[in-house]
Amino acid sequence: MNAKRLITLAMVVFGLCVLINSASAAITVTPNVSSVNVGEVVSIRVNLSGNETTVRLVDNGCGISTQTEYSGSETYVVFTSVTPSKTGWIRVLANSSGDTGEASPPIYCASQRRSRRFMAISYTPESPTTNDEITLTIVDKNTNDPIEEVEVDVFLNGKKVAYGLTDDNGEFRFTPSDEGDYSVQMSRRNYYAEELSISVAAGETTTTVETTTTVETTTVPTTVETTVPTTVETTVPTTVETTVPTTTVQTGGGNNTLLLAGIVIIVIIVIVYFVVMKGKGGESAGEETSAKETSAGEESA
Repeated sequence: MNAKRLITLAMVVFGLCVLINSASAAITVTPNVSSVNVGEVVSIRVNLSGNETTVRLVDNGCGISTQTEYSGSETYVVFTSVTPSKTGWIRVLANSSGDTGEASPPIYCASQRRSRRFMAISYTPESPTTNDEITLTIVDKNTNDPIEEVEVDVFLNGKKVAYGLTDDNGEFRFTPSDEGDYSVQMSRRNYYAEELSISVAAGETTTTVETTTTVETTTVPTTVETTVPTTVETTVPTTVETTVPTTTVQTGGGNNTLLLAGIVIIVIIVIVYFVVMKGKGGESAGEETSAKETSAGEESA
């Protein structure tokens, strides 16, 4: 019994091996490249050991989308516009009526710099002079397409005098103010750096005439005429307890007039004084007489 079981088991294992081998008949898959660069657009040709085969490119970390091609009667397929975005692998799988195959090793996506290209530079005007606006135009040497965001640095005698980026039309402008040989340096990612020399001649000299206007100020002496009244009206009150008419003395110009006015005033004061004193003397005499009469009356009594 043990021998029969062993024979039966061996036959089963043999049959399974035959089935496995027949189900997995290998298809030779041979890509024409073993690696591609990240960021580059490439075409991949896959050679096959037979026709009527479906081939797939499957992403394994490169960031590509799965692509499928059928060989038909040919023994190869071509995948166009394959652009890996990061490092990784691309698996290449083949299938034909149950027969399968895979490229080994898969295609490697390498993180390498893209190949650099060349710039073509032109400028106008061809013979610039000072204060002329110079326009640089930068294009791709192969495609003739404008290149934007090119870094441009302009130097004169080792000193940077202008800088900036090209616009959407690949243009950059600057205006030289001095004559001499200007060195223009241009650089951009994925392009070879370029340097250009532009000779600028002296332009027409602009003469600036400064006109100074002198304003002469004439000083005219100012005469101030001061009118001093020569007539002095003096009002002297001539009434003491009794209203005395006011005598107004008008004095004319000159020293004699003032002297005469002073004498008149003094005379008036003296007259007033005596009039006042005389009045007081009369009152005193009346009081003495009244006192005597009073005394005589008392003695008679």
